[in-house]
Amino acid sequence: MKNMYKLLGIIAMAAIIGITMTACELEEEPDFLDAITLSTSTPTQAALNAGGINSTEYNAILAAAGEGGYRGWLIDSDGDLFMAWEGRTLQQSNNVHAALITVGEPFYHDYYETDDSFEGYKISAGTLLVWIGVDL
Repeated sequence: MKNMYKLLGIIAMAAIIGITMTACELEEEPDFLDAITLSTSTPTQAALNAGGINSTEYNAILAAAGEGGYRGWLIDSDGDLFMAWEGRTLQQSNNVHAALITVGEPFYHDYYETDDSFEGYKISAGTLLVWIGVDL
């Protein structure tokens, strides 16, 4: 009888551990683009100045990325203009890269072909992130 209680205790512990591990696996990381506050309005002149670009160059970058998927912009903690898209293709990312080179300001361009994770946030495949005015 003592062995039976011990066996039941082991089975109960195994079940609890299994349930806990399953619950942890089901917990999903928050999406990076949902976790930051982006503006979808037209950037102010001050925001454009932060990136060292004008409204024509801003619109050219938007056009290079293609229709839809633009999540918005913000001025980051370093004072750089940050822009983000979702659902972009590699070709659209390359188009944005080419437009950024034409602008001539320092920039950082990051495209995710597959789902990724960064500091506890999920970054979905097709995410395109751009920082303009970056001091490299």
